[in-house]
Amino acid sequence: MTEQNFINGAFTLMTAGVIVKALGFFYQIVIVRIVGTEGIGIFNMVYPLYTMAMVLTCAGIPAAIVRLSPEYRRLDSAGDGRSLLRMAETLLTLSTATITGLLILISPTLMRYLYQDPRVIPPFLLLLPSLLLAAVSSAIRAYFQGNRDMRPTAGAQLLEQITRVITGLGLAWIMAPYGMHWTLIAMAAGVLCSEFAGFFYLWWRFSRQTRERNLLQRPSKDVSKAIYRFGLPLTVTRLLLSASNAAEAMVLPARLLTLGLTASQSAAFYGQVTGVVFPLLNIPSILTGSVSTAIIPAIAEAQSRKDYNLMTRRIIQALGLTLLIGIPISVFLYYFGPVLASVLFHVKEAGPLVQWLAPAGLFLWLSQLSSGILQGMGLVVQGSINTLISCSLRLFCLWYFTTAFSDYSAGVCAAYILSFVTNALLNLILIRRHSAGWFKAGLASCRTGLRKAQG
Repeated sequence: MTEQNFINGAFTLMTAGVIVKALGFFYQIVIVRIVGTEGIGIFNMVYPLYTMAMVLTCAGIPAAIVRLSPEYRRLDSAGDGRSLLRMAETLLTLSTATITGLLILISPTLMRYLYQDPRVIPPFLLLLPSLLLAAVSSAIRAYFQGNRDMRPTAGAQLLEQITRVITGLGLAWIMAPYGMHWTLIAMAAGVLCSEFAGFFYLWWRFSRQTRERNLLQRPSKDVSKAIYRFGLPLTVTRLLLSASNAAEAMVLPARLLTLGLTASQSAAFYGQVTGVVFPLLNIPSILTGSVSTAIIPAIAEAQSRKDYNLMTRRIIQALGLTLLIGIPISVFLYYFGPVLASVLFHVKEAGPLVQWLAPAGLFLWLSQLSSGILQGMGLVVQGSINTLISCSLRLFCLWYFTTAFSDYSAGVCAAYILSFVTNALLNLILIRRHSAGWFKAGLASCRTGLRKAQG
């Protein structure tokens, strides 16, 4: 298998990410115009619950494949960790089938209990079959990433996004005359179609490269322990994030209702935050997500070889790239975010929200990157604790600040800002603490290399 170095892998993912983000922006702009902020708000209320189910079914197994690949390539004669992949796929298939079946049985009752709007039930039920496809696809992605080949991941992202744009917008446009109910179902159908496309592409790449079509193998006891030892703490972290998003979808509209807003107005405001503000704020995630994905196997491999100088250089490169891109974009969003919200989304009301959150966006992007660094270093438990602290702080502040501030919009932004800053600082402090011994030596090595290059 052809490997890519850290920079090339990040560049591959970043190139695909730019196209995916542009397509996603186009999708978001058009879908907001088709269904309105109320429809976006309703769909985004239920989508975090779907992502929580995804996290629960995956149980951190794909991330464990990436982290453990350098150690477990000896399991097969090919030396690329495909045995690790097949064992992990077996565990994923069993967990996903069990959880999907359970959710299909209890989801009508669960939806009525969690949400007051019955329109969330049909799209959620249509999203459930994509759980198995997404879980299996994520493991194949992890197999390629663990072998430091980011091209299949990039290709799958492009194909999934193209499929979602075509099917999601097409079906939503067709169903729009029949009411919000059918439009929400069309949006969920677009997600399902995109997962189908991504799965078949990745399975084709795997079978073509390995000359094998079998994705299942009975897992050994040692491999299962290693996978879950790494994956379960990471699952807790991602569950906390998904649970926090799901809780936000319930807490924020509920607190707005206490201020006298109608259910429609509350859903519309939540749609502004999740459907306009965060898509703009997540523009640099093209970079941070790509670098974070590429740096996990790079750091894991350097750590397994005890090459701490290389490990230091990769961390410095990743942080430098994030700051280099993040700071100008943060300034740009502060001054031009309201214009983008008005011109692109036709939602002028979201402009002040973008301005308030733009400076704190840098901490959000650093949080995303530092989480990848911690995974590469194997510090998933400590990272989970940081996530628990920041998620708890965000939920409490959303509950309290929304009604405590004279302007509820300012209160909501203050809650997100405190959460972003807290998570980023805790992660960076943790990285510094666990690298104190070799970080100085690595910095000295980097300075020596720079002096030689300049000389």
